[in-house]
Amino acid sequence: MTVVDGQEVGYSSLVEEGRVHSAVFTDESIFEAELERIFYTYWVYLAHESEVPEPGDYCTKSIGRHSVVVARGTDGVVRAFFNRCRHRGTTVCRYERGNAEFFRCPYHGWTYSNRGTLIGVPFPSRYGPEFDKQNLGLVEVARLDHYRGFYFASLAGDGPSLVEHLGRTAEYIDMFLQASPMEQVELRAGAAKSNFHGNWKFVGMDGYHVNFTHKTVQDLQTRRTGNAESRKNNSDRAPNLTVDLGGGHCRLDLSLTDRVEIGKATSSLIGEIPDTEAGHRYLALMVELGSRGVRADPRLARRARACVAEPATHRQRGPRDQTDLQRVHRGLRLSRHAGRRARRDQRAAAARLRMVQRRGRLRHAGRPGDLRAQPGRAAVRQGTVAGAVPRPDPGRGAR
Repeated sequence: MTVVDGQEVGYSSLVEEGRVHSAVFTDESIFEAELERIFYTYWVYLAHESEVPEPGDYCTKSIGRHSVVVARGTDGVVRAFFNRCRHRGTTVCRYERGNAEFFRCPYHGWTYSNRGTLIGVPFPSRYGPEFDKQNLGLVEVARLDHYRGFYFASLAGDGPSLVEHLGRTAEYIDMFLQASPMEQVELRAGAAKSNFHGNWKFVGMDGYHVNFTHKTVQDLQTRRTGNAESRKNNSDRAPNLTVDLGGGHCRLDLSLTDRVEIGKATSSLIGEIPDTEAGHRYLALMVELGSRGVRADPRLARRARACVAEPATHRQRGPRDQTDLQRVHRGLRLSRHAGRRARRDQRAAAARLRMVQRRGRLRHAGRPGDLRAQPGRAAVRQGTVAGAVPRPDPGRGAR
């Protein structure tokens, strides 16, 4: 129940066929009820396992108004704790991510291990003989579970399991992961964050707003590529849909507009995949995906078949064996970074050279007989640093 225009009304009366009462988005009591009945009762996504890959890794997340620490303990187990000290409720972890063996409260110095147990209390004798550190560790969330590496938490001790909660959504998580030859993803690029001063229900699967809210982005894409297809894909003739998956889940279906074949993106990197055993295995997995019925790029398949011609005694590794594949991904990233650094250094050297030449012309204007007034190739070659022209010793008088 809530109060609207001075009268108590039920929540169901606020939603009618084709319209919703504005109180659903503005009434504070409704928002408080949503926190208790939705965010603090059902499963909420917290983090991906790649955000805490090593023992001691942690990251801080939120469930409603509660701050939660997701940490992988020294025993390798991932846990989720409320981010508050058991003494006075002070925030224990003040950073978004990192690696730590323990968390220390900045107020009175109570210290907890990355497993959540209380391991240090200043002046423990002052608390009396009944003080028991074993019962004063960080409070874990009621339930923590994961699906394919995605960790979810529920603050309610009872209720549907995570698989039951996900329902049809699990199928789309599977499809998303199958786009990778290892059927896994890594979250390492960080996040772009912004504050939204509005009701949380306005942030949803809405494809209607793109041409207006993101007009500047679309204009930039059109000028850069000369292709205005993105606008056509968001029109009254576009086949895009918002699909209700049940259980409060939905998805924005762009499959009929943005059709990407498995291996298509990888085919653009064929020239960068190293001609090594690890590279061969990466390509072999892409071909294996094609053999399962997933369409792969023909060029990729030809290159892979040529690369994986190996002795029959060689052990065939499955898509779950990641060691060599991770080396390939790391090699690709390093090669791209090296190329960008080289181009950046070349631009910086050219800029320094232009600056030196400009300074030389200004400093020696009106002295055409002086070599330094004409900083050409010979003068530049005399520099001890690339792009630098020797200057006269300030200790000697210029003649």
